[in-house]
Amino acid sequence: MAKYFFIIGAQRCGTTFLAENLRAHPKIRMASPMRPEPKYFLNDPNSISIRHYRSHFFADAKTTDVCGEKSTTYIERVGAARKIVSLIPDAKFIVVLRDPVERAISNYWFSKKNGFENRTMAEALAPGAEKIVRTDFASAFPYDYLKRGIYKNFLDDYANVVDIGDNLSIVQYERLISHPVQTFREIFDYLDIDQNPSFDVTGVLNSASRDMVIDQNLENSLYEYFHDHNLALEMSYRVDLNLWAPKSKK
Repeated sequence: MAKYFFIIGAQRCGTTFLAENLRAHPKIRMASPMRPEPKYFLNDPNSISIRHYRSHFFADAKTTDVCGEKSTTYIERVGAARKIVSLIPDAKFIVVLRDPVERAISNYWFSKKNGFENRTMAEALAPGAEKIVRTDFASAFPYDYLKRGIYKNFLDDYANVVDIGDNLSIVQYERLISHPVQTFREIFDYLDIDQNPSFDVTGVLNSASRDMVIDQNLENSLYEYFHDHNLALEMSYRVDLNLWAPKSKK
């Protein structure tokens, strides 16, 4: 029986880069398309089944293959994790986390680029601003720039469903791009799959271009906003906050 893993987020953290490079492994099959993401387990529980999931996304997979799905929205929907575990008890999850300030800025420019955002960065990234604008046109609310970076809340929900460590691995974006070969080796070990002797990290990050340099005062206020949240995250889930230090302190 094939093994399954899920790249569940967070958005604007390099998940596409991760998934595309994992796809290069001869024993890994990734669900397609990457965009829009499959989001299969956001469907009504009565309409999903492991048989349908296999036949729809992994019809050509062998029993020795490892099958993966990248749906970043799952990190915000713990109900998706419950559905996954109910059908695939040994499923593994990979969460990619990025400096929440950089993630929020990237998320803002992504929304701006795609026509979702008309406000200035200072207006959009102000605490509470996400409550001002609501929408039902996307499965992931495009304006949760700050809420989406309070990672501990999402991981705490997942910890009630899966074993953190054994069945959920945290990858920090900054380490992924600074030490990609070593990070991918660790991911292959986590997935219990042979190292790919010909593996070479390829591709570019799916980054959103910026039209201006962020105001230093705004950046400082964002680091202050996330400070206590990041400390709580570090205490519970052993992330390396040195990777998320403000540029002025690096």
